[in-house]
Amino acid sequence: MTGPTVIYVASLEPESGKSLVSFGAMEVAATASGRVGYFRPVIAKSPERDRVIEMMRSRFRLAQDYEESYGVTTEDTRGLGESVDPALVHAILAKFEVLARSCDVVVVEGTDYTGASAAFEFALNSEIAAHLGASCVIVARAHAHRPDQLGGVLSAASSSLAERHVPIVGFVVNRVPADELEEFRARVDTRTDAPIWFMVEEPALGHVTMGDLAAELGAEVIAGDAEAMTRDIHRIVVAAMTLPHLMRRLEPHALLVTPGDRADVILMAEAAQFSSGYPPIAGLLLTGGYRPDDEVLRLTHGLGESSLPILLTERDTYETVDLVSRARGSLESGDERRLATGLRLFEDSVDFDNLVERVRSTRSSTVTPVMFERQLMTRAREDRRRIVLPEGDDDRILIAADRLLRRDVVSLVILGNPEEIIDRAHGLGLDLS
Repeated sequence: MTGPTVIYVASLEPESGKSLVSFGAMEVAATASGRVGYFRPVIAKSPERDRVIEMMRSRFRLAQDYEESYGVTTEDTRGLGESVDPALVHAILAKFEVLARSCDVVVVEGTDYTGASAAFEFALNSEIAAHLGASCVIVARAHAHRPDQLGGVLSAASSSLAERHVPIVGFVVNRVPADELEEFRARVDTRTDAPIWFMVEEPALGHVTMGDLAAELGAEVIAGDAEAMTRDIHRIVVAAMTLPHLMRRLEPHALLVTPGDRADVILMAEAAQFSSGYPPIAGLLLTGGYRPDDEVLRLTHGLGESSLPILLTERDTYETVDLVSRARGSLESGDERRLATGLRLFEDSVDFDNLVERVRSTRSSTVTPVMFERQLMTRAREDRRRIVLPEGDDDRILIAADRLLRRDVVSLVILGNPEEIIDRAHGLGLDLS
C-alpha cells in the first residue's frame, strides 16, 4: 500500500506568508481528496494550543486530534546547534506516520524561524521533506529584498533540496510591492525548471482586527458583539486633544486610543457612528485601566448591536500605542473575511496545476463539506452568474454579500434602499463596493 501524497510548504525566512500558502494548498488538496491531513513538524512551546493547527482543523473539519497534528516543540530543538539530530527527525516522523495512515494527502507546513538559526531550520525542513518523500513548495518574501538578492537565495535553496532529491513543485514569492511586480518577474531567476509565482502585498491581510487586538493585549471587551470584533484597524489616533480637533482627525477604520476616564471621547465616538458626516471608525481602546462611569456604560450597552466595539487595557497610553503599532494581522485568527481575501489572492497568483494533478491522482470518492463548498466556488467562478439578494435590510444578507464579493464568484444585486444599505454596511465594517 502506497503512502499519501505529501506537499511540504517551507519558507526561507520569517514573515514570508507561509501560512497563507499552506492554507491555499489545503484548499487545493481538499478539492481533490476526501481524506486530507495537516501537519507541523515543530511548533512553539506554549501552554496555549497552536493557533494555525486549530484554524486548519476547524476550517477543513479535519478528522485528526490536536496531538496528531505536530511532531515536537521548540523545547526539543534547543541546544542542537547547526546539526540535525537523527533522533529528532525520527520523533517527528513517528508522529507523522500515525496521521498519514488515515490520509490520502497531507500538507506539511515547515518551521517558523522562532529561535533556531536559519541554517538549522532550512536543513531540518529539507531533511524532513526528504524522509517524507514530499514535493516541496518554497515560500520567500520580496519585502525588503532586491530582485537579484532574492534570485540568489532561491537558487541556493533549489540546489540544497536537489542534493536531498526533494522535488520542487514551485516557488512562491510573497509580499511583492505592487509597483515592483514587473521588475521582480523580469529579474528573479532561479535557473531551475520549477515555476515561480508572485503574490503582491495585500495590506488587508496585515490589518489587525478589534478581536486580534483584544487577544494580543489581553484586553477586556467592554462593548461589541462577535461581528464588531472583526472590524479592521487601518490607523491609530491618540485621542489626547479637545473634541473639535479630534473630530477633524477621524478617518475610516481608525482606532481611537484614549484613557478610560475620557467620557467625552467615548460619547463622541458613539455619536459619530450615527452621523453621515463622519467616517466609520474601528473602535475604542481605553488605557490606564480606567473603567468608564456606569452611566456612560449604560448608554453604550443600551445601543445593543449598534454599540461601537470598546476594549479596556491596564497599560498606559504610550505602551499601548507602541504594541498596537507593531501588531500585524494573521490568518490563524480565523477571521472569515481575511481568509476570503487571502484565498482570492492565492487563487489569482498561484498556478498549482502540477500540485492539483498529483492530488487528483489519489482522489477518493468521498465528498466532504469543504470539498463540496470548494467545488461550488470553482463552478460559480467558471460560470459566473448575477444573483439577486432580497431583504437588503437583513445583516445576514449584507455579511454574506461581503464574503461572496471577496471571493469574486458572482455578480450581486441587493434589493433595498441604497443609502440605508451603504450606511448599515459601514456600520458592520463591510465592503460592498
